[in-house]
Amino acid sequence: MADVIPTVSEPSPLKFDGLVVVRLIDGLLNLARKGLGPRFFEQSVRWLAWLGQVALLAGAALGLLLSVIVAIKTDSFRVFLLGLAWVCAVLALQYTAAKFLPAGDQLLKATPTRLASRSFLDCYALLHLVGGLVVLTWFVVAAVKAEVLSFAWMGWRSSRCWSTWAAWP
Repeated sequence: MADVIPTVSEPSPLKFDGLVVVRLIDGLLNLARKGLGPRFFEQSVRWLAWLGQVALLAGAALGLLLSVIVAIKTDSFRVFLLGLAWVCAVLALQYTAAKFLPAGDQLLKATPTRLASRSFLDCYALLHLVGGLVVLTWFVVAAVKAEVLSFAWMGWRSSRCWSTWAAWP
């Protein structure tokens, strides 16, 4: 009986291949892996890390500016103090991010390892591809409802990020 149950790597001896969907998904994942390789992933990580650092600084400045404006309009020193607390929290996050970003690469270099099976990574990639499609669909629906094309553009970019993570393993 064990001879009748096919594995994913071998074709089914029966006329109907019950694993046709598995083979189709494997083909799609291989196609995504070829289009979005390690070089694209590494460049995207570097660019997004820089963009995140800049966005944190901009968020701190805008938060402080907003707290000053609201503090003046409401005549409340407490709101200004909340703005200062916001800046401290954002700067602490930036410090943490700046320390953790290179730590991942250093950890991988210090402890290289290989997985015995690609099954885990294939499942991980599939979940990210599905997540990318869900994000794209959500943004397209939001763009149609709001009649704003920029939502569809954000959805396209977000789904590309999800797909990049899917192709990386």
